[in-house]
Amino acid sequence: MQVKTMYKVDPKHIIPALTGDALQEKLDEFSSNTVSDKLQVKFHKVIDYLNNKAAGKPPKATFNRIYGLIDKVMEETVYPYAMCQSGCAHCCKIPVSVSAIEAGYIHQVTGKKLIGKPVDDIGYCPFLDLDTAKCSIYEVRPIECRSFASMDSLEGCEDPTIKHMMFNARQNGMLLSFKKWTDFQSKAIAKKENLPAEEDIRFWFGS
Repeated sequence: MQVKTMYKVDPKHIIPALTGDALQEKLDEFSSNTVSDKLQVKFHKVIDYLNNKAAGKPPKATFNRIYGLIDKVMEETVYPYAMCQSGCAHCCKIPVSVSAIEAGYIHQVTGKKLIGKPVDDIGYCPFLDLDTAKCSIYEVRPIECRSFASMDSLEGCEDPTIKHMMFNARQNGMLLSFKKWTDFQSKAIAKKENLPAEEDIRFWFGS
């Protein structure tokens, strides 16, 4: 199956891309944590929960907070300018790093068996619905997916040899805080269970 078949977006939902200086200005804003005061307050509440209350609590309670806040940050700052739309799955064929703690949570929610084996071929994500080009675990998709966006051109998504602007969690302090928290927790899990702290999603669940 060719990559271009994974674009099944309703044309009326396509957002025109920003270009040049306008796009760079927006990317600079994303990196400087430009969010509303209300969202800043929610962020600090989630961080307080993670640091002081999450231990021993059900994973769902923790990830609902993390994923919910990430979604709000993306909706408020990035998505209004991103090319990404439901029905576009070009990025679902690139490597996706998933922390051990997130892999365990996805397993718990979906019942999908944890395989834990390296894969030679990076094909489409095992959770991609090839008929609709949509994520079958959208509500519990990992941080790498939730915080990723293509910013400048659909052509760059269709052809991996074309360099283009992309956004991820490492470009925003708030989102990076959650990535660091899951990484820290995963290192403890990895040591205890003799697993990698982070691997591609296909390592955890096959391809």
